[in-house]
Amino acid sequence: MKRYISIFTITLAFFLLASSLSGCFDESKTQLEGIEIQQVSDGEYEGKCDAGIVYAKVLVRVRNNAVTEIEILEHRKGLGGPAEVIVDDVIKAQSLKVDAVTGATASSKTILKAIENALKKGAKEVIER
Repeated sequence: MKRYISIFTITLAFFLLASSLSGCFDESKTQLEGIEIQQVSDGEYEGKCDAGIVYAKVLVRVRNNAVTEIEILEHRKGLGGPAEVIVDDVIKAQSLKVDAVTGATASSKTILKAIENALKKGAKEVIER
């Protein structure tokens, strides 16, 4: 009987831990709205995304309507460090429609949203002119 109680207690603890961790990343805050990089004015734009356990702050440089550099200023990531290479994919593709880094999906999505938030600042300047 003691053995069943121990197994039950361990199982319950595992499920409680898993349940509490599943709410730490708010995926709804990383949904991309879509932005055409070619519509962004030249300049430097800072963007951030806070999705709970994962946070990213970036500086995006645009020249001749192309992203030339993306600098990650801050990345609270847990195990998502490998996702930081996604900035190279964005520059190469000149698009936010790139694959997430395997094993670092939450960080990939958060970095992409931070980039989009930065680019939106430049797109607003195009509209306002």
